[in-house]
Amino acid sequence: MMTEDQVMASLKAIQAPTLFVSAKEGLLANRKGLDDRLNAIPNMQRVEVLGGHHCHLDGDTRPVADVVKNFLKKE
Repeated sequence: MMTEDQVMASLKAIQAPTLFVSAKEGLLANRKGLDDRLNAIPNMQRVEVLGGHHCHLDGDTRPVADVVKNFLKKE
């Protein structure tokens, strides 16, 4: 298991453009400390979509697909 310092160092070292898609009612919606970790990643785009943990599989998946498609178009 990595220490928090190791986790933060790893996140800060990411060089690739990064997309983080979270669901308003997903598993990470209320996770403490997540913002600190996300803010450590340089060149990261964060997008929140409706739904729960399986927002990319259940119901209307178009919002997730559109976000990913638009992110990849930019890169």
